[in-house]
Amino acid sequence: MTTRTTVLKPALASSISDPAFRLYCVLVLHIGDGWAPVPLVAEKRGLKPHQIRLHLAELHAAGMIKRDRRYERGATGRPTWHTYVCLDDNATVDAA
Repeated sequence: MTTRTTVLKPALASSISDPAFRLYCVLVLHIGDGWAPVPLVAEKRGLKPHQIRLHLAELHAAGMIKRDRRYERGATGRPTWHTYVCLDDNATVDAA
């Protein structure tokens, strides 16, 4: 089992932006190991889903999170794409 400190090491060693780091901390502290829908992650951060897209892309490019798009039925019953994110278990600290 990993501790929260070891999960934060990749973020502290990378060159991600401050908003992306804050979003990563939300994922570590509030979401945990499972998959979470993007609107829930944005809500925990106090933002709208479109406001965290860039930071999620930055974390994904750094190899710190995984994304999964699922074709599901929404609240209205119409099928639509929903994006889920989770922490990447294989995130490593790059040797500088």
